[in-house]
Amino acid sequence: MNSCMPACVTPGFHQDSDLLDGRKHCFTVQSESGEDLYFSVELDCDLAQWERAFQTATFLEVERIQCKTYACVLESHLMGLTIDFSTGFICFDAATKIS
Repeated sequence: MNSCMPACVTPGFHQDSDLLDGRKHCFTVQSESGEDLYFSVELDCDLAQWERAFQTATFLEVERIQCKTYACVLESHLMGLTIDFSTGFICFDAATKIS
């Protein structure tokens, strides 16, 4: 992935009190490098459309993936965490595969 392309991790839809400058209807998108990119749109309805699009994309990606395993560390032990949207969450020791 090109580091200049935004990776929609979590958009922040800003209230008036959160604005960085005088622009209204703003949101941030976190890039792959972790930098927050600040955007604004012309109208409130445009911002609502961005928010709906993000929620739809998130739902469709979760539906597509269904099950994902992540490596993690718990109290200095290498563990695995499986998130399965059909059966739930499973944490297990990575070496023994025992939950």
